[in-house]
Parts: sequence; C-alpha cells; structure tokens
Amino acid sequence: SIQIGVIAVGIAMIIGVVLGSVAGYFGGWIDQIIMRISDIMMAFPSILLATALVAVLGPSLTNAMIAVGIVGIPQFARIVPSAVLSIKETEYIEASKAIGAK
Repeated sequence: SIQIGVIAVGIAMIIGVVLGSVAGYFGGWIDQIIMRISDIMMAFPSILLATALVAVLGPSLTNAMIAVGIVGIPQFARIVPSAVLSIKETEYIEASKAIGAK
C-alpha cells in the first residue's frame, strides 16, 4: 500500500511541479490556461474524478494509481508558481540579468 501511495503522489508531484514551473516562469496566457484547467479539476470532488478516470481507463491497480495521481496534480500546480515567482524576484537573479546572463 505504501508503494501505491508513493507512485500516485509521485505522478501528481512530477506533472504538477512541471506545470506549475512553466506557469510561474512564463506567466501570461500560459499561466492562465494552466490555472483554469487546474481550477476546473479542483471544482470536482476528488473521489468522483478519480472514480470517473478509473471507469474510463479500466479497473486495475495501475489505473487506480494513475487516476489518484491525476487528481492530485492541481494541488502541486497551484503551489509551485508562487515559489517560482518569488525566486524570479530575488536579488541574485536580478544581478545575473544585470551582467548579461539569460
């Protein structure tokens, strides 16, 4: 059961952190699209969304882990952009931009 939880959270974390990082770094319309999809996913109860995903994917333990991982993506995707934005505004980033680094 620990393996199932670790895999489900790993799926959510990897995809959520990537989406959140992209949203925080680029901002603009990319951020808006990612955050609105995240809002839509969070509007549904987690158990209902996971059950619907398992119904679509088929009944198996692997598909259940994937469904629970997908349901957890918005939580990571909502937290990470604020961290990326706070790091983008630090002094060492501004200093590196001032000396010409990309």
